[in-house]
Amino acid sequence: MVLVLPLLFTLNLTKSAEGKSNSFLILPYKFPWKIYDLDPPWYSSMAQGKALPLLIYAYQLTGLEKYRDTANGILNSFFVDVSDGGITYKTNDSGWWYELYAKNESKQPKVLNGMLWTLVALDEYHRVTNDNKSKFLFDQGIRSLQKNLPSFDVNGFSYYDILKTPNKLEYHIIHINLLNELYAITGIDSFKFYADKWSNYNKSAVIHQTPANIQLDSSYVPFVDYGNVSGDVIGIQRNPVTVDHIANDYYERFLSYKDEFSKRAFLNNMDWLVNNAVKKYVNTSSVH
Repeated sequence: MVLVLPLLFTLNLTKSAEGKSNSFLILPYKFPWKIYDLDPPWYSSMAQGKALPLLIYAYQLTGLEKYRDTANGILNSFFVDVSDGGITYKTNDSGWWYELYAKNESKQPKVLNGMLWTLVALDEYHRVTNDNKSKFLFDQGIRSLQKNLPSFDVNGFSYYDILKTPNKLEYHIIHINLLNELYAITGIDSFKFYADKWSNYNKSAVIHQTPANIQLDSSYVPFVDYGNVSGDVIGIQRNPVTVDHIANDYYERFLSYKDEFSKRAFLNNMDWLVNNAVKKYVNTSSVH
């Protein structure tokens, strides 16, 4: 569910986000992910993107500027190239790709589900704030998705990333659902074409994703037990995008029941995002 904010709120947010900035906020991952040659810290466009509208909902509920300011700082990260510590691969002629596993030394996997989630989140953020920067970012991402989408097709199924990593059923279904959502937003025929094509997959040949071992602490903020991944003992870690997901669940529950427990659990997760967002600086030319 999306709430349209009052005009006064929108004007205040837009004013605070005007002009160029040489700083941004980013949510670090503090464990290695050798699948893509990532040593900590590394970053995720999906974690950044999905946090954006949630932070605005927290600001709407409380009036606390820390949520709005964190959203503004996170939005700036999308204008920063991966090579400068951001989450974006920029091209002059085919848009910007927002990377799920972002670090300069990584394999540049261009993970599709992360890109799709990020674009949907940027659209939601734009609809609730009317922020022109988020619309620019969304449009750049849509151009890149159009350019790259055929590279993810494999005989009616989808690859997980542009490196042609075999996909799991759960992520394949996410691809279909989010492409349909982006088609509804943009009307771009290729999104509907691949959503329909990928819907006719051979179910008997599909690998399933092992469910994540997610638990909540006493403040209802999640942590994930990764165990051993690609030979590394990862163990129990905080994952910013999992915090986004859990926060969204509590926010949806609060919208349905208006209960104080869901509101508090939602804000606890938002506070974790605010407290763990790291401020970084780049040249002003790296930020739109």
